[in-house]
Amino acid sequence: MEDQNLIPLPPPPFPVSASTSLACELMFVNNLTPTGCSYVSTATRDLWDHLFDEAYKADVFINTRNGGILFAHSNVLGMASPVLKGMLKQASPRRGQRSISILGVPHDAVRVFVRFLYSSCYEEEEMKELVLPLLVLSHAFVVPHLNRECEEKLETSLLTIDNLVDVIQLALLCDATRLTLICYRMISSNLKPVSESQGWKARNEAESPISGNPTS
Repeated sequence: MEDQNLIPLPPPPFPVSASTSLACELMFVNNLTPTGCSYVSTATRDLWDHLFDEAYKADVFINTRNGGILFAHSNVLGMASPVLKGMLKQASPRRGQRSISILGVPHDAVRVFVRFLYSSCYEEEEMKELVLPLLVLSHAFVVPHLNRECEEKLETSLLTIDNLVDVIQLALLCDATRLTLICYRMISSNLKPVSESQGWKARNEAESPISGNPTS
């Protein structure tokens, strides 16, 4: 068995700077609540949530898997993601609206993702259920603050034996170095239960050659 000591420890979290501590203190004094990488009042977050929910004067509709549609605003999408900005530039407007497609992940994951672009908010239960497709979306559309949020949630509470194989594959795909190291250490510490998990078995089945008699 490979020596567990050869697997490096994950790097420690970045230290909180004095300026960040001061900013948090000022937000607390002024009755503001920190959300992700942004410090905004509840009223401001609610306003952006209402804009997303009501789609007031939306000029983009987003096609999702299984025929789903979301309505959004091109200015918000373009400012939040350089990839979405490029997609919107290429989309030809029809009657003042543009159409783009975000496929390959569940409709609800796209909805939570787009809502986060508006208000940097999400529901804890939705994050718990959709953290993996949200990690993929945040990487694919270059939304660093959501990417960090997904990684932090996996590192601290959402990484399990059952999803470990999927997480490590996505961590490698998304260049999440710290999360990758944490996954490797978890595998080395739980080799037997990991090897018995459904994710591990599914991976081995996918990599196994097709059985059958060879034909000449």
